[in-house]
Amino acid sequence: MDSGRLPPILDFKPFLRGLGKPKQRKYYADLLRLDRSAVPTASVLALQIVESIPRDERSPARIAREMESFLSADPRFEYTLDLSSKPIRGTDPIEQFLAVDRKGHCQYFASS
Repeated sequence: MDSGRLPPILDFKPFLRGLGKPKQRKYYADLLRLDRSAVPTASVLALQIVESIPRDERSPARIAREMESFLSADPRFEYTLDLSSKPIRGTDPIEQFLAVDRKGHCQYFASS
């Protein structure tokens, strides 16, 4: 797969068309933009999850449910309010959560 392009199901532009004014669409598109070089673990997990779903059943909602299932079932991930781990300088907090700490509160799970 070309690393510069997302598979069509991860391209959210079609889902933004019905949001009204162009400024609104741009605002939401900017929110959905992911710097895959800053969060490579999220990119790898997302592609694995997408590829595990039959093509005709892929949708943003299904992908989100599968990611939620993965994070809740994988014993390497732990929900905790103890955030005593130190930030790794130059590492995106979500990348640190997914690849290093694997524990955190709801915002880490939801962002992932």
